[in-house]
Amino acid sequence: MSLLQKIIYIFLNNLARIVFRIYFKKITILGKNNLLKTATIVSPNHPNTMSDPILMASIIPGWIHFLANYGLFKKPLTHFLMTKIFFSIPVKRPKDVAEGEVINNLGTIKMCAKVLAQGGSVFMGPEATSYAYRRIRPLKDGIARIALTAARRQKFNSDLIIQPIGTNYSAPSKFRSEIIINIGEPIHINKYQKVYKKNKNEAIYLLMDELKNKLKTLSIHTENEIENQFLIWCEIINTNDKKINSFSEKLNYDKKNISIIHKMIQEEKDFFETI
Repeated sequence: MSLLQKIIYIFLNNLARIVFRIYFKKITILGKNNLLKTATIVSPNHPNTMSDPILMASIIPGWIHFLANYGLFKKPLTHFLMTKIFFSIPVKRPKDVAEGEVINNLGTIKMCAKVLAQGGSVFMGPEATSYAYRRIRPLKDGIARIALTAARRQKFNSDLIIQPIGTNYSAPSKFRSEIIINIGEPIHINKYQKVYKKNKNEAIYLLMDELKNKLKTLSIHTENEIENQFLIWCEIINTNDKKINSFSEKLNYDKKNISIIHKMIQEEKDFFETI
């Protein structure tokens, strides 16, 4: 990264912070002590397409490179902007290739591994797409493949981590709404060294499973729309009873109720279905 690029990055980052302070009523960041100054794959849930990457850039130390849709790099102007101004790395999805063509993201993996080897950070939304649903959708294993490949290239002697982050919006597209960013404990990739050497696929599966479980605890996760609707009913009742007075209280209330809902489904399934 050249000096000019660093200046542009700092300028855009500070500009984004000013815009966020104006647009959002309140931004609360929890778990700042979990941030480490080391090579990091930033891995948040992804409810807001535009805000999420910029938010992460404002709280993660150092410089972040972003994985972005391959389609954004096809035209010369957007290619220049994405690579030189927004520090993005292209990644192909099924709709970016012709029918029957095999997706090849080997170049993407190599570019990410190079950034991480230099102690940089890479933003990857593990859900691959952005939806404002209150659940963690199935994760793509590309994040584990990149992390383990980068660690292997350094013979598992690096401090590479995946940083799980829960991004919670009171209303993603509403002016003067609130955000609570919940930074979880980092996942140290080196601990998967033994498993990786025995069975690469098992290491990928275990790493993705750990990441998904962490993201579920850092954000609101309902298994399906029935659970989500049930949670909405509970919120309406408690709002009317004036038991919820802030977004923070609502978030804590939702997490407690989700645990109750899951327990009810397991122990009193007939009663839950009747309700």
